[in-house]
Amino acid sequence: MKAEKYLLTFCTLLLSGILFLCACSKQQTVSAELSSLPTEPEATVFKTEEFTETIKTATTATPVSETISETTELLFTLPEKKGDMVFTDDSDNKFIQAVVQKYGSDVELLACIYVVPEADNNHVFEFNGKRDDNGKLIRDRNTLKYIYTLSADCKTITRAGGFTGNDGLSPVEGYAIFEVAKQLLVPEFEDELSQ
Repeated sequence: MKAEKYLLTFCTLLLSGILFLCACSKQQTVSAELSSLPTEPEATVFKTEEFTETIKTATTATPVSETISETTELLFTLPEKKGDMVFTDDSDNKFIQAVVQKYGSDVELLACIYVVPEADNNHVFEFNGKRDDNGKLIRDRNTLKYIYTLSADCKTITRAGGFTGNDGLSPVEGYAIFEVAKQLLVPEFEDELSQ
């Protein structure tokens, strides 16, 4: 149940990050368009969440006319629950083996969270290999090195490592996924990881 909440939060944050990136990349275009607007006092306020406003004014102190139209656009839908999240660090797990085969990672440093029944939202955590004074591997958010996301058939694998070390992701996507996993997913399974 908690894992599902974290997964939904993760998806929401990822979507927010992507939308933020889109907004940042369009900032220059909007700035250029705004600078080329005529000096006559007519302005258009861009569509926000629920309303579109067009405000027209005259050069003298005449009344302002407003047109407000309600939109019925659906902005975001939470995905339906597709299964239960299961933890394993079994070296024979197909997701762990897919990461080992593609990236040559040390199987001892890997742990997996996968969905039952099968779905495309499976994650393998790779830790940096740091050990405590007794020689036990430390697997927590401070030692997380990479997070891999795998499809159910293991044909699609991406790697997030923050701003660097990403495969199949932009630096911003990699950072967003890595931070969400570090702050939400890894702590959710800290009992299993510490065994």
